[in-house]
Amino acid sequence: MYVHIHTSYILLYKLRKHHLYSLFLEGLQCLFCFIKISKYYIDIAEFHIIIQSYKEWILKTIEDTWNLFHQKFTALWDEHKNGSGEAYLPAIYNNPELQKLIQEKYMKELLHDTLGFGAAKMIRRIVGVAHVEDFESIKEANIRADCERRALELGKTLLKRRREFVSISEVISAMKHIQS
Repeated sequence: MYVHIHTSYILLYKLRKHHLYSLFLEGLQCLFCFIKISKYYIDIAEFHIIIQSYKEWILKTIEDTWNLFHQKFTALWDEHKNGSGEAYLPAIYNNPELQKLIQEKYMKELLHDTLGFGAAKMIRRIVGVAHVEDFESIKEANIRADCERRALELGKTLLKRRREFVSISEVISAMKHIQS
């Protein structure tokens, strides 16, 4: 998740250097196979539109992925609620409202755990031994530091505030706030 978010910052950096223009185009062709941009001059305004669209696509993909997982997971839970090995026994949780409440609580805790784990991994990959190649490839120290600072800020926010988030859309809003 975090690699894709930071890629937009790195692509912005690389396009600023005209000799890295072809590297940017290669990245776009890999990420967007259906876009055939070659040998056209992309001015900075068009580039910002592309980067903004890419950021929005990443954030939408994160939100859609979590929502689809949530939907399918709870649907499978409902389908197999009377199965063997069920943690929430039907004899105890036989009320549909109670079962819905348990599912919501479980999924909220799962979101919090996911955010905490992801945030810890983001921070570890920046300050730990196993660095992220996306950041390491930035030659200018001040630009790399700015990208890492934003990533650490996001990781810190997700780690410290993970229990405040009720839904993935709130997480996405926090991510947008940090990016700006």
